[in-house]
Amino acid sequence: MKLPEFGVNRPVATTMLFLGVLVLGIICLMKLGVDLTPEIEPTRVTVATVWQGASCEDVEQKVTRVLEKRLGSVANLDEIRSSTSEGRSNITCQFAWGTNIDEASNDVRSKIDAVKRNLPEDVDDPAIYKFDSASMPIMVIGVTARESIEKLYEIIDDEVFQPLQRLEGVGAVDAFGGLQRQINVTLSRERLAGYGLTLRDIESAIANENQTLPAGNLKVGIIEYTIRILGDYVDPEQIKEIPLMQKDGAIVRLKDIAQITDSFKEITQYVETMGRDGMIMIVQKRSGANTVEVCEAVRTELSRLEAVIPRDIEFFIVNDSSTFITQSIDNVKGTVYWGGLFVILVSFFFLRNIRTSLIIVVTIPFSLIIAFCFMYFMGWTINMISLSALAIAIGMVVDNAIVVLENITSHVNRGVRVREASMFAASEVGLSLLASTATTICVFLPLVFVEGASGIMFRQLGGLVTATLLASLGCALTLTPMMSSILLKSIPRSKREIEEAGKKQSWSRKFYMRTEGYFLSFERAYGNLLSFCLSHRGTVVILSALVIAAAMLTIPFVGTEFTPDQDTGEMNIRFQLPVSTRAELTAHTARKIVDTVYQKEKELVANSKGQISPDEFGQPRDSALRFTNWRAGRSSGGWGGRGSHIGQVNIKLLPL
Repeated sequence: MKLPEFGVNRPVATTMLFLGVLVLGIICLMKLGVDLTPEIEPTRVTVATVWQGASCEDVEQKVTRVLEKRLGSVANLDEIRSSTSEGRSNITCQFAWGTNIDEASNDVRSKIDAVKRNLPEDVDDPAIYKFDSASMPIMVIGVTARESIEKLYEIIDDEVFQPLQRLEGVGAVDAFGGLQRQINVTLSRERLAGYGLTLRDIESAIANENQTLPAGNLKVGIIEYTIRILGDYVDPEQIKEIPLMQKDGAIVRLKDIAQITDSFKEITQYVETMGRDGMIMIVQKRSGANTVEVCEAVRTELSRLEAVIPRDIEFFIVNDSSTFITQSIDNVKGTVYWGGLFVILVSFFFLRNIRTSLIIVVTIPFSLIIAFCFMYFMGWTINMISLSALAIAIGMVVDNAIVVLENITSHVNRGVRVREASMFAASEVGLSLLASTATTICVFLPLVFVEGASGIMFRQLGGLVTATLLASLGCALTLTPMMSSILLKSIPRSKREIEEAGKKQSWSRKFYMRTEGYFLSFERAYGNLLSFCLSHRGTVVILSALVIAAAMLTIPFVGTEFTPDQDTGEMNIRFQLPVSTRAELTAHTARKIVDTVYQKEKELVANSKGQISPDEFGQPRDSALRFTNWRAGRSSGGWGGRGSHIGQVNIKLLPL
């Protein structure tokens, strides 16, 4: 093969080539995103329909079932699910993997257009949403205030929303809770009847007065002015003076039949964080943005905003997706580091030579660096699957280099010069290395062609192991011979060389000679075991068959699941009361749940006898709860409850 000859004859070119790969790999590694798992985008379309004021039964009978019947005939539909609540219907269509999401949404839209005439007249037009993992919240932020509680929504809307939405990678910021300003008009039924007015008359009068109208242009000399009639309300007192009618020569104004107050919208959802009223903000990332980087940018911006907004307003990170991702990735990184360290130690233990161990160890980083380049150009991220693939491959990348080095050393011990041995010994085993690498690749490469969610998860595993093994093969046939020709030494031949070598007994040579007896004893023991197996072939075959049968019998007792359970320390409690229960009672139930949690937490802390470990930041603590947050009632946003009877409690737990 020509690769070993190229590596040995052109050491400078080989060194520069691998250094270039090293620099490119480091750049690619710095640009790689970090995520928990590969991005999975199922083909899912949701149809949301709102029917204000309708009961759950009416929505189910006249909206949900009508749409379900029509959507059931959409092509490539795998599963259809629906949920109905007060005034709202949600139908989710799950399509087969590989279905084009745009074509699926167009098919759903055409079916809905054909069935619209069968829906009640006052039903809003059904809205179609294509599922995107970016639409899932990556961070939930609780906001509380003391003195500024009445102006909290206005402050957050003006001072917080816009800066957060301008951050790179942030797709949207949604919020619910808080008091929103509203001018309330409370009508007197008796006065309405006395003047012969209706609610429609009042509504039309308010709408007609609250508008700014264009009034044409005015030309004066060389200047042309645009004229407008300003009619938008700027003060609640203006609303009181709205004329409604003229009776007996007197003008009847709105203040004559109604009471106008500058107040707040009716509270339909209650939110509390750490026992205080407040708001909840939902942060979503843009499609393709890195979750960890976006969350870090949001946390930094919140720290800056705390100096701008009133001091009594506090932010609590209720849910941060990047925390669990970072912890999980760090754990797997630690496994990879320890695996690499033990590979190095094992290589040195068996080779017992610094130079030969260095030749083997160098193949590890170069093989992994090439894998990082492959990940970057494939558009993959550093996640649990990719790091697991590297952890598997890190023990395989040294195999080819060990085979090449062993053959080179064997030729050198037979008297061949190091330079010639490095070229010809590597060429001798080149075809064997290619065959052995190909057999291993044949195990992992088919994972690239698996379809569905499993294919998305394991495509990176198969692709990365394949790329890493090919990189290790290239290193073994070029880098290993080149380094061997430089670092290995020829055995002494003349009497003078033998005498000088005998005088220079380095510590590594002494270690080699002292441990050589143990390795020879191990070889003899293995030879005896091999002789016994060859002499008792039937017994060995029977024992092997029994072991395989015993292993097969344990398969039914091994559980199966898509992904292992994950303990993030977060507990979410979603509860429902009887339909049409008032939001106030739902909020009272949420408070009782939180009180029960705090009571149980005090009992656990008391039983721990004060032996509570510090938190992840090293700070002392006396509680097992990081925060509590709950929300109850109906919300206009997509992440709130969809009925006054629905509530949710979020609790962040800390280990005792």
